[in-house]
Amino acid sequence: GIEKLIYPAGSLQGDMPNKLVAALPLNEAQERLSRAEQALLREWHAIADQARKNWFNIAAHPARKLKLTDEGWEEIWQRQVVLRPIWQVFWVYVPMGSEYAETYQEASRLLDGLKHSRLFEQSEEEGEKDSLSGQRSALHTKAPANMPTRGWTKKYWEEISKNIPASLLKPEGKERLDSIALVKRFADLREKRTFPSTSTVAGW
Repeated sequence: GIEKLIYPAGSLQGDMPNKLVAALPLNEAQERLSRAEQALLREWHAIADQARKNWFNIAAHPARKLKLTDEGWEEIWQRQVVLRPIWQVFWVYVPMGSEYAETYQEASRLLDGLKHSRLFEQSEEEGEKDSLSGQRSALHTKAPANMPTRGWTKKYWEEISKNIPASLLKPEGKERLDSIALVKRFADLREKRTFPSTSTVAGW
């Protein structure tokens, strides 16, 4: 419960730190930490789904016949948001010793070792990359039969940008977003949430 949270002290309203410290019953620690990880992922999926809806509502235009999503688009979204989420969660627990400082140092040592020993999963991100990070595939649908596949991603975003204000998306296909960038750009964190800090968003 919140009464056992050591850091950050007090309410968790607002921006969250990247590390939490809590005193838990040793026989419940693993279960509680696992549940906390799952809660984070549920919140991420909720934010991502709402951002997707916001984007769709803005980008959809009845006068234009551009197909916003298809199976290829969905495959990219699922891979980047669900199957390989950007969040990496590491946790350790140690018995509380007589000195808090020593216990904290031991936990920190184990956590650092865990981070440094993690295996990096190879992720195949094919095709044209997003224009922000340049690391992940930009979202796009399958090229129409009368369009060459090469260059379609830029054309897709060029068409999308005609329906979206330039304050949200640069026009003429100059910005091509992957799933993560789309969530950042279109998530309405003001609704039942507060904006995270610049450093937090930069770490996404």
